[in-house]
Amino acid sequence: MNNEDIFLEKEKINQLALIAYLILNSILFLSYLVEGFKGSKSPGYIVAIFVMLFVPSVISILLYFWNKGGRAQRYVMGVGYSVVYLLTLFTASTNLTFTFIIPFIIIISLYTDVKYSTGIAIIAMLGNIGYISKRVVFLRIQLKTFKIFLSQ
Repeated sequence: MNNEDIFLEKEKINQLALIAYLILNSILFLSYLVEGFKGSKSPGYIVAIFVMLFVPSVISILLYFWNKGGRAQRYVMGVGYSVVYLLTLFTASTNLTFTFIIPFIIIISLYTDVKYSTGIAIIAMLGNIGYISKRVVFLRIQLKTFKIFLSQ
């Protein structure tokens, strides 16, 4: 494989990753928009999610057209989605929010970049540990409050 073939392969991988990333962001935004219409999420929250999905998406598109085979696009997508994932994880009204990272991990597997994928996975894992810790502390507070209430 010569250098031109390698660059064309990187272009194609970046293109596929970008398309998948944009689809994932669109689905995520539409789901939060529905939550907003149902009244379970505030308009400010919906706008914040939109901005955090839109800005990295636009930057990723610009980076793709600036250098189709470059590496910068993957890092913008990774940081952008990680921020959105952590926000949604810690503000979730359901325990299934941890699944939001799974489609993104599938997308970044296109790059076959172990260091990059490991970095994203560590961010997700630390976020999940933080979320579980938060839930455990909240549960302990509820249990102590309940015990105090029962002892009176």
